[in-house]
Amino acid sequence: MIWGAAEWKPVARFYVLATAISWTLWSPLVLSRAGVGVLPFTMPMPWTIAGTLGPPLAAVMMWRREGRLRSSLSRLVRVDSTRAVGALAGSLVVAITFVCGTAAILSRHQPEGWQASAFALYGFHWFTTLLGGPIFEEWGWRGYAQARLQQGIGPLPAALAVGLGWGLWHLPLFLVPAWSSASLPIYVVMITLLSVLMAWGFNTSRGFIVASIAMHFTYNASSRVLGDFLGDADLRAWPSPVVAITLAFGAAALIVTVSTKGRLGAKGAGETASGGDGDGRRPSS
Repeated sequence: MIWGAAEWKPVARFYVLATAISWTLWSPLVLSRAGVGVLPFTMPMPWTIAGTLGPPLAAVMMWRREGRLRSSLSRLVRVDSTRAVGALAGSLVVAITFVCGTAAILSRHQPEGWQASAFALYGFHWFTTLLGGPIFEEWGWRGYAQARLQQGIGPLPAALAVGLGWGLWHLPLFLVPAWSSASLPIYVVMITLLSVLMAWGFNTSRGFIVASIAMHFTYNASSRVLGDFLGDADLRAWPSPVVAITLAFGAAALIVTVSTKGRLGAKGAGETASGGDGDGRRPSS
């Protein structure tokens, strides 16, 4: 079922708020010498963290507007064994996809030269990426947008829509050369494919925000683990690592989509955590 304009309005309002807040907070970095050079100083790259406050602040504003702030936060953080297992499973899928899947595409004679011991580095890299986005962003992308949008258009279309918006939300950072080695089109495609896996992890854990945060952490840390994992492997000249990562996530997204028949782990409207009232009813606009 496709929602009409009235049902899309809250999600659109959330996205406009999140983008406005984040782009405003990123503007000193983008306009400084680290970016386009309009301002006569250089902002440090850790300033990117400030912009990640946009999605959670926008989510809080929307939950307050809809009169369900407390209930939404309660559903997102409630802990039980099923949710914990879902968080672990989601993180493992991201790690295996990013590291092993990419290595399989890049290596001529897999698994020759691979260093499985590189997975031990995740503990360190998780810690160093703690404030790099996951701990803040996921309250908005999965906690609000995915949970609410999938009730109207289904989990897969919602994941694709959230992923596209999530990728384009990073647009100003592409004016900062040190931020990413990926081109904007490849990055948006990669993030959109990742969003499918993130939606699956979020739904499999029954809307546990920690699952989304852990998967996002794992994604950020995996780029640092991949190089050590490849070790002495004989690598192909093509594709590039960025393209290989995108292809790996494309394969994983396809497998998850087919195996769940597009449901991405969602059982019903009342089981998608903060998107509804817990009894299958949609929140008011």
